[in-house]
Amino acid sequence: FDNGSAQLKYLDDHLSTVDRSKTPWLIFAGHRPMYIDSLNWVEPDGDQPVAILLRSTVEPLLKKFQVDIAFWGHHHSYQRSCPVFDRACTEGGTVHIVVGMGGQSLSQNLDTGESLASLPMQQHWCLSM
Repeated sequence: FDNGSAQLKYLDDHLSTVDRSKTPWLIFAGHRPMYIDSLNWVEPDGDQPVAILLRSTVEPLLKKFQVDIAFWGHHHSYQRSCPVFDRACTEGGTVHIVVGMGGQSLSQNLDTGESLASLPMQQHWCLSM
């Protein structure tokens, strides 16, 4: 999903075909979260390095096409953001929901002082059992 990749071009082309008068809610789904409350900063494929790459390449498309909600997996937790763009809560941003808690024990590498939890949002939920 690097800039200029076939995958990113496909996303741009596909999202551009959505008729918002027929599809008022635009929902996006991906595996690795773009916003994630995690301690995993291991390069190159830890939670945070991948999230940073997604924010630099995919997030502009979410904004361009006014994606309402993005569902993510990978991290075995439940997390939800405010409408966000460029790490800030903003009207017209995308709500990010991590729903990777099925079928495996829950992730314990939560960092409540960084990333998703540091967003100045009205509500932040992180479920750990």
